[in-house]
Amino acid sequence: MADQKAILSVRTVWWEEDAQNVAVCLLDQSLLPQQVSYLKLRHEQEIAAAITSLKVRGAPAIGVTAAFGIALAAHRLWQERGEALTLSEAQEHLTRLLLRKISMLACKWACTAHN
Repeated sequence: MADQKAILSVRTVWWEEDAQNVAVCLLDQSLLPQQVSYLKLRHEQEIAAAITSLKVRGAPAIGVTAAFGIALAAHRLWQERGEALTLSEAQEHLTRLLLRKISMLACKWACTAHN
């Protein structure tokens, strides 16, 4: 029963705000099932690298992680420039994140499934 509760408490991907700003936290799926380890990523390039290196697996998780990557880029650029991300900039970041993944069509589907 305790193992079952531990399995149910494993989180996949989430947004976190702390004293060092914001981060996307995610389960490093490349270490499963031997180890449950989490990554705390603070830049969209780290998100792209996590997708490329298969630390994130499965279309839904990839789509959510890519969306968080865009939000992270928007937040970073807003802090740097004091203005919001434009639609074309958001599309550029999304394209960059999508092109990092071998299974680009699965990621594209996951990112647009709820539109």
